[in-house]
Amino acid sequence: MPCALQATQLRAQRSQSEENENIQELDGDATNTSGGQLANVSDEAASDLDEVQEVHLGSIADGPEASYTKEELMALMALSRSDKQQRANGTDEWGSSGPTQSFSYTKQCYSFTGGVCTSKICDYNRLSQCVAGKCVCPGGCAGADGRCYNAGNILVASGFTLKNVKWPKYRMYFKRVSAFNQMGTSSMPSFSFMGSDRFDLYRVPGLFKGRALYFLASHKWPEYVLAIRATVGTAFSPFGTYTVKLKDSSAPWKPEDIMLRVCSMVSYGKPNEIRFGSAGATHTIWAYVHSGDWDVWGAMTSPGTGGKWIADPPIPAGSISPC
Repeated sequence: MPCALQATQLRAQRSQSEENENIQELDGDATNTSGGQLANVSDEAASDLDEVQEVHLGSIADGPEASYTKEELMALMALSRSDKQQRANGTDEWGSSGPTQSFSYTKQCYSFTGGVCTSKICDYNRLSQCVAGKCVCPGGCAGADGRCYNAGNILVASGFTLKNVKWPKYRMYFKRVSAFNQMGTSSMPSFSFMGSDRFDLYRVPGLFKGRALYFLASHKWPEYVLAIRATVGTAFSPFGTYTVKLKDSSAPWKPEDIMLRVCSMVSYGKPNEIRFGSAGATHTIWAYVHSGDWDVWGAMTSPGTGGKWIADPPIPAGSISPC
């Protein structure tokens, strides 16, 4: 995996059109206050730091490129430029004209399986095909297991807010301006958010490590979803909860980097409470709020009630797995 400097240098080689792309700015502002107590460790799911396995989550500053090797990035960008030229000319790689296969990069359907075919073929068992160096699903959607499915992602809940259990007056929202678009919480009145505090939840087909995965997306800005990523080293926590943009690019986000684990606390007698965190290839990083700062971070061990959230309206019973 390339270092941050290599990723930065490779991003600079992108086409001028991608460099000049104006990413939609998230509006909706709020004034936060600080205070509170240190989060208590939850009795239901407390775990020891010594038992935590090593976690590999690229820095949010490095973007999706952090998941690729230097060789893969160079090959992907070269193939992407070639593919764009072929599309502009209306021809395939053999010079024949024909319909262009479209692929989706949305919360309803994410066609990229995460596989790279710059030096090897796509896994036949996943039913994907190689396009511009990426293993994608022709006319279908990638599942949590990396396979292609004909069905799209299932809408579980729409337009709900998320209030923190430890600080119930504070709800999570998409900030207007923040470093790398980190999620925040605020106690401002609902109308002041102008929809930036509302979410949609989509279940992805298939299972990852035996668990269902989801897209937790903005209801107002459908192209933005939440992801747990490493911070840049100047924060309270080594992990944070960020908003990332789904888009077709030479090196898009890999599914395991942007799909989340979401579960219900119903087994503990709290059916309205949920937790969400990273997909958890080695260990789940749970989203939480801690004392003295109202941004949303990521914890490797149980963050207590600061890592639990109440959906309003409630997420339908039985639609997500117990924690």
